[in-house]
Amino acid sequence: MNKFKVKFFGSDIYGKEVLPVMKKHPKINLSNNDKFDIGIVADYGHIFTHDELNNTIYGIFNFHPSDLPK
Repeated sequence: MNKFKVKFFGSDIYGKEVLPVMKKHPKINLSNNDKFDIGIVADYGHIFTHDELNNTIYGIFNFHPSDLPK
């Protein structure tokens, strides 16, 4: 079974919710390296550089944890 190397970018608040679920998933291997397959972002106040965006195979997905204005 192939596992995806997933890197989480986010605040501790959302990390406490998201990381335990990701750790239990059979196809996810959490990564702290600069090379990863998928990036998951939630409540992260950082603008990614060109190099950071190119270190992923499938991209970086941003989840906005609050309601957006109308």
